[in-house]
Amino acid sequence: VMLAMFAALRGTWLGDPLGWGMVAACLCLATMVAGLYTKGLDVVSSLWIWGITAIATVAYFLITLSLTQKRNRQLRRLVQMSQGYSTIDTVTGLPIGANLLSKVDDVMWRSLQHGNESAVMAVWLDNLYELSDTVDHAIEHEIRQVMAARVRRTVGFRYVLGLQQARCFILAFAHLPERNLPQAKVYQLRKQLGRAIRVGTMQGQSAHYLPRVGLGLLFVPLDNPLTPLQVMDQAQALAQEALGTANEVLIRDVRPVPPATQATG
Repeated sequence: VMLAMFAALRGTWLGDPLGWGMVAACLCLATMVAGLYTKGLDVVSSLWIWGITAIATVAYFLITLSLTQKRNRQLRRLVQMSQGYSTIDTVTGLPIGANLLSKVDDVMWRSLQHGNESAVMAVWLDNLYELSDTVDHAIEHEIRQVMAARVRRTVGFRYVLGLQQARCFILAFAHLPERNLPQAKVYQLRKQLGRAIRVGTMQGQSAHYLPRVGLGLLFVPLDNPLTPLQVMDQAQALAQEALGTANEVLIRDVRPVPPATQATG
């Protein structure tokens, strides 16, 4: 028990986030073992000893079960990341890949069931890597965290928010009875995301960063023939195109993908 306690304390000192939980489990285990030996050797005969031993035993197994579940969850996440199957962006905590695709697909399906349009918005951060070479490569993570927080604070938690790639945030709006709401959100986002950011303070290399953002909003009608991935790709392309406009915002309906041209011999 003492060796386990020293190992847990060293893990805590080395930065293990579950270290203090292991220390608490070791304390409960020590109390349990001491109580069992005390009763087994008839050193002290008291109901208090039995009560403390029982409480320590229950606490030990509960803490151990909780720590095991957390460890297994982290191991599964590491396996998924190592195999390229990660569903959450580790920097912003937003859904990515197949996870984001399924959420957008669910938005479009629910809108169809309610007989209303849906909308997909892309936020393209054009100069994300602007300070990576001059300041620090970790700056881009700080920028993404700030931008994700601004997007979430502006649109709220009712709508799907994810990352199609590092520079492209995706928003999905379900069953819209009218188009005013997403149109208002896109202009609110343009105002909030265009504000300057002071980054690099924690690294001791403070820098002034002015985001260059393009926003593309696509309305998805009920007779939409496109897949969610095609809609997201169109929204991203629209956001990139919006960078060349005066207010850096473009709004339009989805466009059917033209059939592939067949080669003739």
